[in-house]
Amino acid sequence: FQANLKLNQLMQSWLLQELGDSSSRDLLEIYCGNGNFTLPAASIFRQVLATEVDGNSLAAAKACAKEAKIENLQVKKCRAEDMDFQQLCDLGYDFSTL
Repeated sequence: FQANLKLNQLMQSWLLQELGDSSSRDLLEIYCGNGNFTLPAASIFRQVLATEVDGNSLAAAKACAKEAKIENLQVKKCRAEDMDFQQLCDLGYDFSTL
């Protein structure tokens, strides 16, 4: 679907509509890829932590976030099974949306 620009834009719009006002919430996105949904979602969340294991996708997500001047997003290389959720909470994340 990401190759179909119109469908992709519809899916991004649908995501934002479904999430609604999330400005007081944090988002954890596991396996974010190139940030296709991460970047739009960052516009409505307090802070976003996005993880990915593929180096190329990780680099693309970071570059897109930098280009878009998104400052509430951290992109980290991490496998889901290696995540320490207690440590993330200790760092100030309050994940109500995964």
